[in-house]
Amino acid sequence: MQEQAERPLRVAAYIRVSTKAESQEESFERQSSYFTNLLNTRKDWIFGGIYADYGKSATSAGTRPGFQRILRHCAEGRIDRILCKSVSRFARNTGDLLMALRMLKEHHVTIRFEKENLDTAKMPNEFILTTLGAIAQEESRSISENIRWGFQKRYPHGEARNIPIYGYRYQEGAAATPAGIRPLRIQEDEAARVRRIYEMAAEGAGFAEIARRLNREGIPAPRPAWTRESRRRREGRAPAVGEGRDEIEIGWTAAAVGRMLRLERYTGDTLLQKTYKKDYLQPKILRNRGERPRYYVRDHHPAIISRALFLRVQKTHPVRRRKDAGSGNTRRRYPYSGRIVCTHCGRFYHTRNRSARPIWYCPTSALGNGQNLCQALPIYEEEVTRILRRAFQRRFSEEGEAARILEERILADPPGEEAEYVLRKQALEWIRKEGGKEERVWETGYAPAFFRFLELTPDGGGRVIWPEGSETPVERGRRDEKGDSFRPGAERNRDPGHHIFS
Repeated sequence: MQEQAERPLRVAAYIRVSTKAESQEESFERQSSYFTNLLNTRKDWIFGGIYADYGKSATSAGTRPGFQRILRHCAEGRIDRILCKSVSRFARNTGDLLMALRMLKEHHVTIRFEKENLDTAKMPNEFILTTLGAIAQEESRSISENIRWGFQKRYPHGEARNIPIYGYRYQEGAAATPAGIRPLRIQEDEAARVRRIYEMAAEGAGFAEIARRLNREGIPAPRPAWTRESRRRREGRAPAVGEGRDEIEIGWTAAAVGRMLRLERYTGDTLLQKTYKKDYLQPKILRNRGERPRYYVRDHHPAIISRALFLRVQKTHPVRRRKDAGSGNTRRRYPYSGRIVCTHCGRFYHTRNRSARPIWYCPTSALGNGQNLCQALPIYEEEVTRILRRAFQRRFSEEGEAARILEERILADPPGEEAEYVLRKQALEWIRKEGGKEERVWETGYAPAFFRFLELTPDGGGRVIWPEGSETPVERGRRDEKGDSFRPGAERNRDPGHHIFS
């Protein structure tokens, strides 16, 4: 026991900020610098790493990979002690806090909260920490309720913030109202295009047809400031794998035209509370279909089009909702989701036709907006599996080699791959259970554990990138087993406005 007590402690720190605002970024950097210096100056401590969640709320443990990672490393015996700025940085959900504290106690890991000066190594029970966790949760609930209350009081009076959508700009030098509303002015060159788009739609032109006309004329497409791409560009970050190349300008699309034609703000009116959150513990944004009151404010700001034109467009192009459309903002994931990359435009392939014969396709090539930005061909899912299986057999010719590399990646445990780690562990357990029959993994949902990406080129070639970084070149087959595969060159002469899925 004396030897155990004298062993240097492996100490790690957990830091978190809830938003990506500039002030929060400074807080994040200060926390990181402070704990890095602290961990490196103590002679009786071994640096266990900095675990972080940037721009993540503490009301849910499931959305915080850094939090999940530090708890897993504690359970695996890699960490003896955790340092954290405060209880609210660690968790704002009493259930998550209790779960974490009991798991840490079970594995003999202590945690110290700097702000409250609390240390589980010196506390006989978890009552005080649980109470503080409940206070942190209540604080989140109170902030959420106060914000919601403010909206509910302003909405009936028509007090809603303006947004600088296409066709409008904020008035320079104009002071905001007491409610914080910044006045808008009409940007005439863009407003003329908005009117033209509405007139074309009222005459019966389809959304894709309008997009093709605008692109042929070289009219710049809007780039909303609220999109993930715009935020990434402002922050000066390069696109991640699957996000698309910056040099490829998508232009106008049917979706962009559709959003513009459904936006009542162009009439000078605004509809408030189109979406809502169920409660502060569930970050999912839901579309308001009558669950909450909605408020229609007339003459809220200068109008670009008439209400009569807007209503005529809605009558000409009624909203068609898919029967299987959900009310949330989540997208279903499949085994190859986020794995197949188009080498030309840099975007991840999407999938459709799931109930029959699943097909994967590049979303850029499927736009049908007259740009012909990408010529990547669709591919059946069974052909994807055959390509991967053949590449797997070439790359891992020795029995047990794939399992060995999986085990190496599990031991390396690179940060930012928490979901990958869990999948690899499950796949390795499956292999051992099956007696080492690695080639059968393609018949299971564990296949993505054995490769990072499948990159496909428009001419039918490509490569598989394996977990440890090696590559294997691949080539698509000319025909599939049914004799009707999407073979290279099959669609080169199709009408640019037509797509196989239209």
